[in-house]
Amino acid sequence: MKDATYIIKAIKKLDGQRAITLVEVLITVLIFSGIVGGILAVFLAGSQSWEVNKVKIEIQEDLRLALASIENDLQQASASSIIDVPADDGWYSVITFRVPEAINSDGRINWPGETISYYVDGDGNGRLIREIEDSGTVQSQRIIAENVSTFEVRRQSTDFNVVDINLQTAKDPTVGSPQSTSTVLRVYLRN
Repeated sequence: MKDATYIIKAIKKLDGQRAITLVEVLITVLIFSGIVGGILAVFLAGSQSWEVNKVKIEIQEDLRLALASIENDLQQASASSIIDVPADDGWYSVITFRVPEAINSDGRINWPGETISYYVDGDGNGRLIREIEDSGTVQSQRIIAENVSTFEVRRQSTDFNVVDINLQTAKDPTVGSPQSTSTVLRVYLRN
C-alpha cells in the first residue's frame, strides 16, 4: 500500500509539468542537421582545395624539373651543335644537340658523336624524355617530367645562340577543375 501512495504522489508532482512537444523535437533536429551539414560542407570544400593545390604544386614541380634539365644541357651546347631545330622562328616538338666533351690544350672544343634529345613520348602519357644516343644506338633514356601537355622549341632567326622553350604541364585533379601552368624559357647557348 505504501508503494501505491508513493506512485500517486509522484504522478501528482508531474501533473503541473509539460512534456516535450513534437515541434520542439523537430526544431532541435533541424538545428542539429544544419550544424552537421555546415561542418560537412566546410570539410568537403577543404578537401577539394587540398586536392587542387596538391595538383598545382605537382605540375609546377614537373615544369621546374624539366626546365632546369633542358637549360643545363642547352647552355653547354653551341648554335652549330643543334641538329634538328633550324633558326627559322618555327616551333618544333623535338630538339637534338651535342654537348662538348672537353677542351683540348690548344683551346678547341671536342664534340663527341653522342647526341642528347628532348621530346614528349608518343604514348600520350605526357612524359618528357631525355635520350642520349651514340651512333644511332640509344645509350640511355630518362623521364625528366610527367604531365607535360606542350613541349615546343624554336631558334630565333635573328640570334642563332638563343633557344626558346615553350613548356606546359597540365593535370586533372580527382575533384575540381583541370589545372595547368606554362612558361616560355629563353636559353642562351654558351659554346
